[in-house]
Amino acid sequence: MKFPEVNISKVILVCCNFVFLGCGVALVCFGGLLLTDEHRVLLSRLAGPNHPLPHPMFYYLSLGMMSTGLLCCAIGILGCWASCGRSVCLFGLYLFLLVVLLLGESTLGALVAVCPQYLGIGMSSSQLLEVLQHNYGVPGQEQVTAALDLTQTKMECCGINNAQDYGTSWWHLKELGQRDLQVPLSCCLTNKTIDNPRAFLDPQPANITLCQAPQEDMFIKGRYTDGCLEKLQEWFRQQIAIFLAMSLTLVLVELSALLSAILACVREPRLDLRTL
Repeated sequence: MKFPEVNISKVILVCCNFVFLGCGVALVCFGGLLLTDEHRVLLSRLAGPNHPLPHPMFYYLSLGMMSTGLLCCAIGILGCWASCGRSVCLFGLYLFLLVVLLLGESTLGALVAVCPQYLGIGMSSSQLLEVLQHNYGVPGQEQVTAALDLTQTKMECCGINNAQDYGTSWWHLKELGQRDLQVPLSCCLTNKTIDNPRAFLDPQPANITLCQAPQEDMFIKGRYTDGCLEKLQEWFRQQIAIFLAMSLTLVLVELSALLSAILACVREPRLDLRTL
């Protein structure tokens, strides 16, 4: 009894496309999880350009991840279908889409790794200081205000370099906040007995008198004294590392699928042009 000959190159191609399909599903799931991560999305408002977009940067990133994931799923299914048939047109379309996606993701990943400022993202000292002094507490900039309040509450810091950044901010000079406040309430040490993820929107200082005291020997007992710059930049580096790791994994899977497709073409050059 003779068993049918197994085309190893096609088996490899199908396996690579199943892995590619799985990566697409995972990317859609990660994008959805990121979209529901309120704190991470809000903090990404500080990493965007000085003239903010209608939504935080990670909002668009999550939509981009889900769209890319759906495209990966479609290309993976197309690759499985093309590997089972003998159509030159179908196989050519699969290769074209795979190469375009691979080049696009590689270029984007390289830009994010080498020069993210070209994409309008970054967390430099001057950029963050400008955001704080020109947008904190200003009507119409509620997202920036909430992002800074979240940063100061969650990372236990005050201002970009220190609390003195608020002394020359529009919030202080134009009295957009309460007149008796030296720093926002999110700079104050808070009672952390209640675990409320939205507590940064309405901070409850442990001792507002000490927090707002003008003398240093008093306010150091009631407010955060470290600046937020290093903590924000460390958080930003972590997000970039996660994004690059996911991009590299996807690029390697796509490259494997591309190489297996080339191998299949070499091993089986005779494809029926009329078959669709």
